Amino acid sequence: MARTGFTLIELLTVMAIMITMAGIAIGSYFALMRGAGLRSAVESARNTILLARQAAIMESKQAYVMFGEVSASNTMWCMLCMHEGTASGASGAVIWDRYGDLGRIIPGTAIYNLSDNPVQSAIVNKLERTNGMWIVTTSANIWNADDKYGWARGSPVGLPKGFFYGAGSPSVPEPIIFNSDGSTRMQGHTLRIYEEINPTYLVRVIVEGLTGFINVEYP
Repeated sequence: MARTGFTLIELLTVMAIMITMAGIAIGSYFALMRGAGLRSAVESARNTILLARQAAIMESKQAYVMFGEVSASNTMWCMLCMHEGTASGASGAVIWDRYGDLGRIIPGTAIYNLSDNPVQSAIVNKLERTNGMWIVTTSANIWNADDKYGWARGSPVGLPKGFFYGAGSPSVPEPIIFNSDGSTRMQGHTLRIYEEINPTYLVRVIVEGLTGFINVEYP
């Protein structure tokens, strides 16, 4: 009589093949998702840097790409900050500018001391228009006369969770500063981005010093 079914060995063989194929498919899926996450992380940083260079050229003033981290969520970010003016004087938490450049900021906004290294920030508490423009901030003793100040354009752009700036361990990069001609103040700047589960795989976003051109290098 002819066979009408499979033997146990045949069934086990088919199941083993199916499990192997499923494992390959799942591995490929997660690899694809990780690759997409890495590209998203690189593009978010690259686009912010490119926007800063364009803003510096269009507005004829220095543009800063600031970096930071949020400890509570273990994430890192970058954002565009423009040099808006220079303090005529300062005392404690008060900063003033006789040319009125401070008039475009509103209470509750973060203002950055761009002359500090690392850059410090404070929140504007009060704005006055007496004998020029002056503001009261939340932080004392971070301001001096002739300090450059500025504020962010837009919101911070975060890296996808699990991706960080640094060479295998999280490290907040120094600001990238563009001049009004699109060049940077340094000979060049290399921004390194990696994924937490594979810290040796570093992608480099390279900003050329003389031109400000941006290149991305994958391993």
